[in-house]
Amino acid sequence: GIRANRTLLEAIRPQADGITKNLGYFKKALAYDYTVGIIETREQLASITAGLASLQSERQTKDDFFVLAKEEIRKQIGDQPADVRYRLFLANLLTSFGAVEDAVIELEKGIAISPHKEQFYYLLGDVYIALGKYEKAFETYRVPFDKEPGNSRARQLVAVAAVYAGKDN
Repeated sequence: GIRANRTLLEAIRPQADGITKNLGYFKKALAYDYTVGIIETREQLASITAGLASLQSERQTKDDFFVLAKEEIRKQIGDQPADVRYRLFLANLLTSFGAVEDAVIELEKGIAISPHKEQFYYLLGDVYIALGKYEKAFETYRVPFDKEPGNSRARQLVAVAAVYAGKDN
């Protein structure tokens, strides 16, 4: 566990040799499978990978990060299928790399397991906005808004989606 943790710290630290070196450290940290730190390693990998999507350099390494992160988060979902946080990690990762249709599937699965978790509706609505499906975005954002009309974030999102969907009323 200590070795896995130290290796993870190296994986998340900026490396002089670039992100390829970080990827190597992540692979090494993941090789310490079944340690107490494997969940944290997978979460950090998914978060950092999602952030790499917008970088303009090292396309192949970013793709390698994406494939690894996707595999590892799917393993985590397999290990803990009732914990919807990992579906959110996966949906965020997929969205960051433009795999929005796959993200929709994961978000819908998350909503089916935990229909009260607002983050699923927010991200799903965001995906629908990006796809130009404004009516679906409006209906998606309305779910948390209808449950809690005083929720200012939900109110703002449903208002924006209403404008996009042409619902002036």
